[in-house]
Amino acid sequence: VKQGMVSGLRPMARSASGTEHLTNEDHTIFASIRSTVLYLPDSPLDGQEYVILVPNGGVTIHGNGKTIYLFHDGANRNQYTCGDIATRTEQRLYWNKADNKWWATYIKF
Repeated sequence: VKQGMVSGLRPMARSASGTEHLTNEDHTIFASIRSTVLYLPDSPLDGQEYVILVPNGGVTIHGNGKTIYLFHDGANRNQYTCGDIATRTEQRLYWNKADNKWWATYIKF
């Protein structure tokens, strides 16, 4: 990569509804309906990151056997449900191999 720049790099993006299993190739997920359940991969790659856009709340993110550490309340969970119907959020999850857990945070908008 010449001078550290990459032209045209875009993350893999897709919509999800119902129950979905995320892959290591996924990155940006638009959870299009309430009650969507997203399962994170059971063998994530070190540094794997997901951005999950939740426009209507009520989306459950499942660790699929891995712990999810929630920065906003300092809790370790197996799964969590984000937002309510009035809250739009961007959930960010990052796999930390050294800690053997997902780190999760969010932004309200």
